[in-house]
Amino acid sequence: MVPFVLKTADVDTSALSGKLGNKTIKKIVHTIQNWRFKISDTHGFRHAEVSGGGISTEQIDDRTMESKLVNGLYFAGEVLDIVGRRGGFNFHFAWASGYLAGKELGK
Repeated sequence: MVPFVLKTADVDTSALSGKLGNKTIKKIVHTIQNWRFKISDTHGFRHAEVSGGGISTEQIDDRTMESKLVNGLYFAGEVLDIVGRRGGFNFHFAWASGYLAGKELGK
């Protein structure tokens, strides 16, 4: 995914990430925030599985998805210890937590 995002944002892939300027970083963020794609197929509901375990939610700020232990470290989706009912609930959490983390990273 990274090569695609950098190419789309017209970023020099040989540049070191620590050397990127604010303008370039904003281009990358804009590309990710405005990424649109068409879903052409799925494996169906039978393959829509989730698992338990992961980072304790007590270690995460639920407003930003930032670690309470490490500043600037964000988590989203099933890397967290979240288990919900089947039928899209876990998918919704994954997307919503990803949105929160991405929104904070974009600041």
